[in-house]
Amino acid sequence: MATPTKPLLIISGPSGVGKSYLDKLLKLSGLQPVINTTTRDIRPGEVDGVDYEFLTKDQYINVRNTSTDFVTDCEFFGAYYAVRQSEIDKIWADGKIPYMYIYIGVIEIFIEAFPYSRRVYLMPRDIELIERRLKQRDGDKYNIRLKAAKAEIVMFDSGKNKFYHNILPVVDDDTGPIVQALLGEASDL
Repeated sequence: MATPTKPLLIISGPSGVGKSYLDKLLKLSGLQPVINTTTRDIRPGEVDGVDYEFLTKDQYINVRNTSTDFVTDCEFFGAYYAVRQSEIDKIWADGKIPYMYIYIGVIEIFIEAFPYSRRVYLMPRDIELIERRLKQRDGDKYNIRLKAAKAEIVMFDSGKNKFYHNILPVVDDDTGPIVQALLGEASDL
């Protein structure tokens, strides 16, 4: 695996903290999301090449075995996920700052691949904020997503916090301060 020397912004946080909404605002602010590759099923409203690069498991394994383009490679909930070096290089070539959202459970893999990254964790003020957002959004998957969100917060509090440069508190639905803080983190790159 290649080890990029240029920095990028890595953002983590539990389900319901507002990553998808922030994504829209960060794009409008001139940052560029890294389009990750995955073998998971495409969800309603997602677009191949915009939200993810969707591959079959056979296609994914073929790329992994015949190329060095995957800088990271991990399995999560039965699906493969990777970051392509070519995707990040394209963003850097356009003069933009790349950012990506990652699950806290694989942060060490990303630190190894991207040692110069700036890593930020979005921490909800309290679990009620997450509960409210997940109820509005996830319907029948509410209990699964809430359990995963709580587990991620426990993981953060149990030592994963040491891998992050900054912890940004999410206190309500006013995302302005969070966007400004993330832009400040990106300007430090």
